[in-house]
Amino acid sequence: MTELKNKHRYVGWIPCVNGHLDFGLMKVGIKGGFTASDFKDVNVVEKNFSSNEKPDSHHRKIILQSKVDWRDTEDEDNTIGQFRLFTCAEVNQSTKMNDRFLYGNVLIYPLAAEPESVQNKTKMKLHELSHEVDEDNSNKVFHDLSALLRQGSKISDLKADCFKATLNILIKPNGIIYLDYVDTTSELDEESQYVIARQVYYYIKYSLHSHRHHIDEQDSITTITSNDSNAGTRLLCQLKRELTTLSRVAKIDKSTHPTNDAYGIIAYSNSLVTACINEGLMKESEGNTELHRLNNVRDSIAALEDNIKRSETIKELISSKAKVWLGFSLIFLWGVSNFLFRNPNAQIDFDMPYAIPIAILFVAFVVYKAFTEYYKTKHDPLKVKEVYYLNKVFILKGIIVPLLIVMILFVIFLNLHFKDRLLCNFDISYCMDNSKESN
Repeated sequence: MTELKNKHRYVGWIPCVNGHLDFGLMKVGIKGGFTASDFKDVNVVEKNFSSNEKPDSHHRKIILQSKVDWRDTEDEDNTIGQFRLFTCAEVNQSTKMNDRFLYGNVLIYPLAAEPESVQNKTKMKLHELSHEVDEDNSNKVFHDLSALLRQGSKISDLKADCFKATLNILIKPNGIIYLDYVDTTSELDEESQYVIARQVYYYIKYSLHSHRHHIDEQDSITTITSNDSNAGTRLLCQLKRELTTLSRVAKIDKSTHPTNDAYGIIAYSNSLVTACINEGLMKESEGNTELHRLNNVRDSIAALEDNIKRSETIKELISSKAKVWLGFSLIFLWGVSNFLFRNPNAQIDFDMPYAIPIAILFVAFVVYKAFTEYYKTKHDPLKVKEVYYLNKVFILKGIIVPLLIVMILFVIFLNLHFKDRLLCNFDISYCMDNSKESN
């Protein structure tokens, strides 16, 4: 049994490949509409300042505030899903990069909990403190706001009958994040508490992380889970699930998808395993096994991509070769036509002026399809094996003979409809006799 190093209720991971998050770059990541672009927030607060006189110090204090719209249904009440979040966090002071971590509190409540009038909203202690932060009073305001956030459901400026909760967060430099409730309204059940904690996690995650190896809609590629001895494996399986999905989609579509970077997600997974081992969320032996498996996944994805690229190359090659044979066929047909009808003195009335183009198109289609199927068979391992055991006479009957029959039928067609013109080409006297009789 893995011994837990932290007793927080939930644990998650903020993707961090290099092993050290830069808390100095932390800012509001979700503001306004998360899914609804028409929901704006122009009063965002994002203060990230040094706690001592050194501007480049890692000892920092961070204040974030924004409203978000997480609504994912077309409900008549458009206020459902609209929340406001306040974050007040501090980075400990340490010269050792591996010992730096961020700790603080996040208050979350629905916008409906605020007073209805704008004047009363601006007078709320939460807004007054968060908006008056500057370099001169930053430490004092941070202390006062931190104490106010910890009150959670007891904050007097918010409506008493509305949900409100404060969660404590602890983020390690390797991206592991712990969350637990400090104070919340008592009517929340277990599932609701998990959902709220998950949304807080997303809010903090996007304040430190931007998408590089997946599209924005895949925000749930990593989420939180309960903090127990199997938490590390569950966190890793979230990434494994996404890798499996990408692999299956590529196999079905027979094409690569530039919106997803499987190798990038594997890099995430390797970093996550290392972080879980360091945090005691995974045994070292188990972590080494997972790293070995991830190498196998990398090899599998590389083989799949090679097969897809080879398949695309073969398709282009087949099309090119078929077009070459099509060109030879058209040149042949043009030569036959030019040879048969080179006498301009022969005047024959023909009641089917489109027969020749239609016949040429038909022959061209048959030739192109025949050679396309031939080269497809040649490059298909299963079909090549079948053809290997076929009788050569059968191949002759199935491919070469039909092409010859098509060519012969085309020549016969020309001969039947242009008999007089053919005779003129080979017997000039026949044309002269016909001309005298007509006179």
